Amino acid sequence: MRFRLPTLTGLLILCLGAMPLARSAQVVSLGQVYGCCNGFGISGDGQTVVGSFAPIQTSVPQYWTTTQGVVTVPGRRGAFNSISRDGSTLAGTGLATDNFKYSAASGFIDLPATSGRTDIIGLGPSALTDDGSTVVGKQPQDGFSTGESAVAWDAAGNPSVLSQGAALDVSGDGSVVVGRSRINGINQAVVWTAGTVPGTRVRAVLDSTGLGAEEARAVSSDGRIVFGQVAGGTSFRWEQGLGIQDIGGSVANSQVWDTTADGFFAVGSINDPLLTGNASKAAIWDAANGWRTLEDLLLAAGFAGDALARLEVASAVSTDGRYLVAGQLAAWNNPGEAFWIDLGAPLSVAAVPLPAAVWLFASGAAGLFGMAWKKNLA
Repeated sequence: MRFRLPTLTGLLILCLGAMPLARSAQVVSLGQVYGCCNGFGISGDGQTVVGSFAPIQTSVPQYWTTTQGVVTVPGRRGAFNSISRDGSTLAGTGLATDNFKYSAASGFIDLPATSGRTDIIGLGPSALTDDGSTVVGKQPQDGFSTGESAVAWDAAGNPSVLSQGAALDVSGDGSVVVGRSRINGINQAVVWTAGTVPGTRVRAVLDSTGLGAEEARAVSSDGRIVFGQVAGGTSFRWEQGLGIQDIGGSVANSQVWDTTADGFFAVGSINDPLLTGNASKAAIWDAANGWRTLEDLLLAAGFAGDALARLEVASAVSTDGRYLVAGQLAAWNNPGEAFWIDLGAPLSVAAVPLPAAVWLFASGAAGLFGMAWKKNLA
């Protein structure tokens, strides 16, 4: 079949015209928040953010939505710090062990500690299952003046200790819990899975290579992929059947705080003398591109504003990676600015800067154009 130049030219113009020349990214300030930003969470659809919008001693639980702004839920003191993927259930902590979860259907449900201790601040829920039925976190360790225990709370709020350590994330169905545990005198990244006896869990160390993985922080929805920290300041990725790998690359220091549901992307921060001038920058990692700053992604997506300079860490990401929470680093209960970010497209799309995508398409189309030209000359 012979190609006609007008037909191919029209196709090229039509396709290029259908491709957006710039994505519509948004960066919305959440104002001055406290303990920003790794104490913040985001729903699976990216439309609800939880965190501490006031000093915890005086705050009441609040959340933020794209349509309502900040919403206050009276009845407790404290702050929400995690949210289920379906957005139905929020969990948080007040002072000491005053932990709770909340849903519109059930109201507040206590998440009590098994130890009975009430003298340690900052211990409590870390994450929820997709439907909010199970909450995982940490509590003061039974019988010790210091230390912590990894805990899972069931739908009714009943606690069960997994082992010494801290539970930091949970898979969508609750079958896999990840975190850290002190073994042989050092912190090690661990995973808890269902034991042979119903209702029990078995702890396993993720690192069998000597890499130095000390804390697992994020797990994919199916529990097959885990991200976390390596002693010395870099990050790791572990995948069932493939094992563990250091994903720090050439970056001097990296931190992971969350992952997309499929485990393909991780969000956190990087700090490198050559790349960031010893400043922390919110960043995203994937296997194809390694670490890239959120600032660069937003610039590629068409956003330019002074908020870019304040994106020091990304703490939470939506199911598909389109929406994130990022902001300034701040110590617990100290103020910093946080932002809700819309990249304009899921990370699987936004991962390729648009100019490169256009160039690839245009160069391919130009090749077809040249072939057609030669055929018409023949």
